[in-house]
Amino acid sequence: MAKKAKQPVPSSILSMDAEAYREIGETLQQHACFRMLSLGMSCIRSEETESAIVATIDGYNDFMADEEEADAAADAFYTMGVAELDATDTKAQQALSRDDKEREIGRWKYIRRCTIERGTVHWTNEKPYTVTAAFGFRMEKSAEAASEAYLRTQSIEVEKRTGGRVGAEQWFHIKMREGTRDLLSLDKIGRPAVAFVRTMDERDEMPMDWDDQWELIVRKAAKRMASRPGASIDDLVNSLVIVDNAGVVTDS
Repeated sequence: MAKKAKQPVPSSILSMDAEAYREIGETLQQHACFRMLSLGMSCIRSEETESAIVATIDGYNDFMADEEEADAAADAFYTMGVAELDATDTKAQQALSRDDKEREIGRWKYIRRCTIERGTVHWTNEKPYTVTAAFGFRMEKSAEAASEAYLRTQSIEVEKRTGGRVGAEQWFHIKMREGTRDLLSLDKIGRPAVAFVRTMDERDEMPMDWDDQWELIVRKAAKRMASRPGASIDDLVNSLVIVDNAGVVTDS
């Protein structure tokens, strides 16, 4: 019997070889969340409505707690189903229509649900990774980049490397203003985006740019593999071969 055409992930996520999934599952789950957040933020920006914007970062911790509770409630439905069965904007993204972006969110949402059905959780808290967690990560990184301690160190380096033509204090104050503005902008768009993503329906379809995204996922997984204590070069190469072969499945 002739072989069927190769079928790419995500159709094969639930049937992917266990060894391959062990190497890629957590990275796949996190990547799906960051894609949904990025697409959601793009949708919110396109609305250009102040009603969707949070004015300040006041109450950020309360917001995160509420969203994490909502995430847990949503994931509870997936968990029950499993038990019963025993089981940052690219040019291409910017060119998508609003409807296309919403469909893409639904596709990545389906991918994430498939990872949950395979029992995937984040290693730090043993819970599935969420869009809320992705937003929190981006906020933390932006806050670090805008922190006084970091910018003080950078400003001294700038003054040295420019021979004093750019003063440390001048550069510091410029970057502090930029960092604060960027942090507030991320917060204003990120909060409604997190809630917006939760309203999207799943779509059992391939993301439009899956091939490119799969390459990024494999790269991220490789970094994770390389950071494992005691991992040898052979271990890394063998793991990558396993993951590369997981990109497609062939049915007889």
